[in-house]
Amino acid sequence: MAQRHLGLAYIRRTLGPHAENVERAIAALEAALDAGGASDSPIQWATLQQDLGSAYIERVYGPRPENVEKAITFLDRSLGVFTREDRPSDWAITQHNLGNAYRSRLVGPRKENIERAISCFEGALGARDRATSPQEYAETLASLGQAYFERILGQRGDNLETAIQYQRQARDIFVGLDRLDLRSTVDHNLANPYLERTAGIRGDNIETAIELLREALDARTRQSRPFDWAATQHSLGNAYFARIKGGRPENLEESIAAYMRAVEVFSQQQTPREWAETQYGLAGAYLRRLLGDRGDNVEEAIYRLQAALGVFTRETDEPGWVRCTLALGIAFTDRVHGPRSRALEKGIDLLTQALGVLESVASPAELAAGRHSLGNAHLAREGGDRRQNVDKAIACYKQALIDDDPTSSRIIRTETQHNLGIALAERAALGVKGDLDEAIDCLQDALDVFVAAGLAGNQRVTGIALGDLLSRQRGRWEQAVSAYQAAMAGTDELYAASILQEGREIELSVSSNLYASGAYAGCRAREPRSAVVMLEQGRGRGLTAALSRDRADLEQVRQLNPGAYERYVHAARRMRDVDAAQTRHRLPGKAPASRMTRRTEECR
Repeated sequence: MAQRHLGLAYIRRTLGPHAENVERAIAALEAALDAGGASDSPIQWATLQQDLGSAYIERVYGPRPENVEKAITFLDRSLGVFTREDRPSDWAITQHNLGNAYRSRLVGPRKENIERAISCFEGALGARDRATSPQEYAETLASLGQAYFERILGQRGDNLETAIQYQRQARDIFVGLDRLDLRSTVDHNLANPYLERTAGIRGDNIETAIELLREALDARTRQSRPFDWAATQHSLGNAYFARIKGGRPENLEESIAAYMRAVEVFSQQQTPREWAETQYGLAGAYLRRLLGDRGDNVEEAIYRLQAALGVFTRETDEPGWVRCTLALGIAFTDRVHGPRSRALEKGIDLLTQALGVLESVASPAELAAGRHSLGNAHLAREGGDRRQNVDKAIACYKQALIDDDPTSSRIIRTETQHNLGIALAERAALGVKGDLDEAIDCLQDALDVFVAAGLAGNQRVTGIALGDLLSRQRGRWEQAVSAYQAAMAGTDELYAASILQEGREIELSVSSNLYASGAYAGCRAREPRSAVVMLEQGRGRGLTAALSRDRADLEQVRQLNPGAYERYVHAARRMRDVDAAQTRHRLPGKAPASRMTRRTEECR
């Protein structure tokens, strides 16, 4: 059994490229298998089948679908010897590993593979005793939680709660065993359902996810566990991308920084899937990025997605290909550089390709998100008949709301409802009766959800859209004032949460016409007091930003040229003294003395 022990040692090895260690492990285990047949020692033969199944699950080289199929074949063979009645411990190990294989399987319907994985994990859990084998019991609990997180059948909200429940139980056991390494893995995985959780307050759930990932990094250091460290950095990128609390520009910069840390460790050669997933995450962050040049950010996103598609091909990883193709379609619809119409047509083509596959492999929530994106592309389309483009967009949005899982993220559904309202408003302007009232209802319902959820960014966008529509189309001034005030409240929250001066300026630029529009609506609604308050609020925000920018500029002068800064401070002090002197000595109706005037000009 020396070859088997050598193979197991390579599987567990942390030094050297993981992909090569797995290849050496497989070679050693296959050599051990060749040395003895099933008739010589059935138990030994079945154990080697089990080991090879585990190794092929981890294999990096070769087509991923073939590796997983081989793993399933090896593990199924071992079950011909290991039965629950005769060898419950070995049977449970094989069921656990089979669950991992079905979770990774790329052949056959995804939803059926996940159901098989859940069945395997539940079987393993039933055969394991928490009292005598707490670690193995907790490991299966954690894997079962992961399977429920990935589950397609059933209600999404229920699956997420079940995933959290199993992962929490596993975490408690690992804490009791003082296994920081295993607990950190659960912390890492537990963050994912919290990021998607629909129960509770969304902002708090995301903060919980970030806290779990930070705790995971206590044991997952770059020095001791580089790939685990990189995986957690990737998840931190996801968490900051979704984060609601704090400034949106800063959160996106944190997201990009975390993804960049992950990609320093992951490589296309050694860890192609992880590398491609991180490229996908980076693309999403660059598409939403608020700092930097918009056109350059979109080009960076396109570059990252095209790189990821070099790994996620339709033949080797259809789900990964669909996600990246959808994202690439969205990126092309947002493209600034080059001909706009050509980019939009390219985006629509990519989205349509992806949706053709998505209908057969995706969950209802994923399918709804794809239709939402295609609706956005049709609404932005410049070529063809405008009315037809808007009709197609409305059809996509309405179908997305039908397809979506009611227990999935209410926020995503509400974003679709917002966009539906925008499209209906445009079609109403093209002369379709009845669309205007439906558009107003959609936007008002969306605004109510965003306000209740504390989503300041969405609240601002929808409040402005609703206020503009009510003012422009119906003259419903009181309702318009209310919408604009909701938008202002969102702007205030975003402004206060922004740490960087550049981030605050971005928040103000997005809302540049909001306060004037609100003040005008206030006047038309015969609310002059509200109008003045809104107008002064906007002027105050602009003045604050200007003063902050001036202070920032002066700080830069102080660092780069201390001498010039000191002369400025001295001149400003003299200016204040002269100004005070003018005020003290000026007589009513008299001009200031010429000597005072000269000193003032010198200081200036």
